[in-house]
Amino acid sequence: METKYNSWRGGYRQMSDEENTQIVKKSRLTCCCGGKNKSMKETFWYYWILFRTMYPSFLSNSFGYTLILIVTAVAKQVNIYNIGLVPSTFYLSLLDNSREEFKNILWEMCILVITVSLCVTTESLIQDLLALTWRFRLTNKIQLKYFQANNIQNILHNRKVLDNPDQRITQDIYRLTKQMAEILVNIILKPFIIIYYTYQVWISVGWLGVVSVYSLFILSVFINKLLLNPVVNKVIRREQWEGDFRFVF
Repeated sequence: METKYNSWRGGYRQMSDEENTQIVKKSRLTCCCGGKNKSMKETFWYYWILFRTMYPSFLSNSFGYTLILIVTAVAKQVNIYNIGLVPSTFYLSLLDNSREEFKNILWEMCILVITVSLCVTTESLIQDLLALTWRFRLTNKIQLKYFQANNIQNILHNRKVLDNPDQRITQDIYRLTKQMAEILVNIILKPFIIIYYTYQVWISVGWLGVVSVYSLFILSVFINKLLLNPVVNKVIRREQWEGDFRFVF
């Protein structure tokens, strides 16, 4: 039992951790910021609220940015694939000693490279705009919940359930939206790209090539996990200490 300030009671009284947990849950801020020990159903519900906040309708800016981002990413992948086919035609033109064909292939290569550069630039711009739109909507939603009724007092005096809310609103939302905008295209397109190139490897070199590629991938994932786990834990602790420092001072 701890003595904590409870503004809706008008003063101090003995409150258990369970009571404080219920207060924070009633504030519903955890629906946006998350919490500990969530069930699968609650986790799914939180992600659904997150999705509905980022995409309020099919006519929203975020939905339009997402469509443009997908189209740009597809165009980039198609042009990159075509660039990979050009070098073989270079060799054929050199063997045939055809100057005109070499010039045409060179112009085609230049156009493809310029197109890929434009796609990369456009993709980066749309990602930033999409992340900014998401951050604006999420921050507004959380701020409305944060300053509703006595939520701010209840949360600030129950740091065991939700620590450093200001830090979460500023830094966590920024990183969440930035990283989601960066991986959105990969989540949508990468499965199709992996399936396509797996099929191409199977046709070219057979099952041995497919097994070799996936074995290398699994090995690299395992090594990255071993190396990144300590780093991730340190980053989490640093962010927590930074939030504690801002809260104290």
